[in-house]
Amino acid sequence: MRYQRLRGASLLLVLMILAILPLPFESGYTKKVTSPTPNSTEEAKRVITIKDLTGRTVELRQNPQRIITVYSQIPIAMRCLNIGLERIIGTDAFTVKQYRKLLPELEGKEIVGQHFLKLDYEKIIDLEPDLILAVPETLKRTEIEEKLKPAGIKIVALDFKIRNFRRSLELLGRIFGREKEAREFADFWFGRLEEVRKKVEGLSEERKVRVYLEGTQRPFVTASKGHTLDEIVTLAGGINISAGLKGRSPEVEPEWVVEQNPDVILKYPMGVRYQGGFGKTDTRPFEEMRKEIMGRPGFDYIKAVREGRVYILSRDILGGVFENVGVCYAAKILYPELFKDLDPKAYLKQMVEKYLGLDFERLRGVFVYPSP
Repeated sequence: MRYQRLRGASLLLVLMILAILPLPFESGYTKKVTSPTPNSTEEAKRVITIKDLTGRTVELRQNPQRIITVYSQIPIAMRCLNIGLERIIGTDAFTVKQYRKLLPELEGKEIVGQHFLKLDYEKIIDLEPDLILAVPETLKRTEIEEKLKPAGIKIVALDFKIRNFRRSLELLGRIFGREKEAREFADFWFGRLEEVRKKVEGLSEERKVRVYLEGTQRPFVTASKGHTLDEIVTLAGGINISAGLKGRSPEVEPEWVVEQNPDVILKYPMGVRYQGGFGKTDTRPFEEMRKEIMGRPGFDYIKAVREGRVYILSRDILGGVFENVGVCYAAKILYPELFKDLDPKAYLKQMVEKYLGLDFERLRGVFVYPSP
């Protein structure tokens, strides 16, 4: 009897100690208090009807619990709206690899494809998801609807390009009962873009900075009108000298670039091993890219090279949830005097810490080189 009393007292003491110990947090996290996603019995039974970004009408139960995402920006946007990522049961390999620092919760999730255009439909069906969140290109360029319709799996397409960003946030908010959070984040996101727009809208054509854009591992592949990079430069008040060329990513001759004599050169390293961004602090690859551009035959005649206005930009700020940060960096590069009070890095830090709930210092990386 005495032994039982002692054992009971010891167990009680252990429980009291555990109760006061601080809970461990994953590396990179701040102590963000996450309010629970609405999950009442009534809401779980509620059926809603939405129209996605392809124009399809989709009927589904609100606040689904088993989600598959097949595009990197979707889980980032979910996190910004305080939608718990524990409900994601599967995703694509590219998202996990590209955003390990931003989305550590996705480590260990089922991989349902290499990327949003190469999916394993049998595995998706086996996982029995309530909903798949994709992008319009997935529905347009794959057989996803044809393959999954017999299994009754719902698909909603979202598009995080600037022109559809607010609408996509609204859809996420409606699906998961986070309408208020969606409105708040959208207002924050577009607020800084509006500040940039107001400052550049009065610029005359003569004052606008002319920009040569270059991407991929091959030199002289540029971006024409409709490309995300063209959109970023235009919103920042610049003129994309390649805007009128045919094709989304046309290839040009070196002599053409020299003849155009751009004021600024922006390089975005797509398709190469090192692309900078979150958690990547080594500047040497970007330094080498910049040196290669400035050392090309004949480029010493280009104004951008003579004045040292050649910049390398990380893909992490060139689309999706962080595209507004890319616009801020571009504005700072093109018009340093006009935007001398603009601090894109501080803005990015605010977004990461307030909406993603992460410690920005632990995610420190190279987003633009050299720093404007």
